Amino acid sequence: MPSIARAPRLRTVCHDAHVFIAPDHVVHGPTQVPTQQLIVMLSGSYSATWQHKGKTERVDASAGDVVLWPAGVYRMESNPQGSMRCIVVYIRWADPIAGLPVLRHDDHRVIRALADRLLRLTDTRTPRQQALINTYSAAMLAEYISLCGEAGEHHLPHQVGQYIRAHLRKRITLDTLARHVGLEKHYFGRRYRELTGVTPMDAVRRLRIDRAVSIIRGAPGIPLKSVADRVGIANGNLLSRWIKKQLNLTATDIRR
Repeated sequence: MPSIARAPRLRTVCHDAHVFIAPDHVVHGPTQVPTQQLIVMLSGSYSATWQHKGKTERVDASAGDVVLWPAGVYRMESNPQGSMRCIVVYIRWADPIAGLPVLRHDDHRVIRALADRLLRLTDTRTPRQQALINTYSAAMLAEYISLCGEAGEHHLPHQVGQYIRAHLRKRITLDTLARHVGLEKHYFGRRYRELTGVTPMDAVRRLRIDRAVSIIRGAPGIPLKSVADRVGIANGNLLSRWIKKQLNLTATDIRR
């Protein structure tokens, strides 16, 4: 029988996992965590500034996003758009991969499902509890690495989505997105639609609506005009129309 080479394992130990809830407009930091930290966003918004390669960079995450902080990074954290809920997992990763992006969207919702399972395990007491917790944390990292490593054409939607989420408050055009991914505008628009079934500007609109809904649910009393300002939509009336068209819901429905 031919021998099969063993692939390297993700050597991880999970030290803690819990649900974190923060009220509106809380600022934390500067903070530093000695281990890797996964933040799985459940609702609301999360922002942080940090130093990377001599530059100050900003991370903006909302429901469905996952943030992976390298060990030892200093950052200033806040939740500027209403209350925030997330699952925080602390992992000591023996041989981390350098250069991974700090933010990824959990496109297949695998990381969220694994995080939920890991939390349930922390409430049990079995002989294999820690081994199982470590396995689930390694699986979360594996899915994150997979999301970061999807190459070729199928990486295009991820590139575009990450850029949109990081610049929702700003004006985003087809030219802007095409320049970001390094493609000619018309080819980019056509190829993006072939891959996703929607146009790049449809994606901008959908992600603005997703962020707006997350803000409204996190802070039900917030005026629509303020929400619109925070997601780059001209006014509250336009936001209301977009939500109705996209989700067949009103702002009142969402606030309930």
